[in-house]
Amino acid sequence: MADRPSRSRTTEDEAVKLIDAQGYKKTKIRLHGRSVYHNPKQPENMQYITYDKDGHNGGVWKAGNKKWAEGG
Repeated sequence: MADRPSRSRTTEDEAVKLIDAQGYKKTKIRLHGRSVYHNPKQPENMQYITYDKDGHNGGVWKAGNKKWAEGG
């Protein structure tokens, strides 16, 4: 396999700046030790997001509905 250039992962602080610009606001909810952000204008399955700690799927955020965000 050919070597692929590595990309630096977006830090949580950098990612928070990006989501603030998209209308997400920090909630009092914590999921797996991370803050949860909410934007009621997004589709239901993307209204709540949290920083993806390990990024094993290549993403920066995990998203879900309110039940998911509350750990259900």
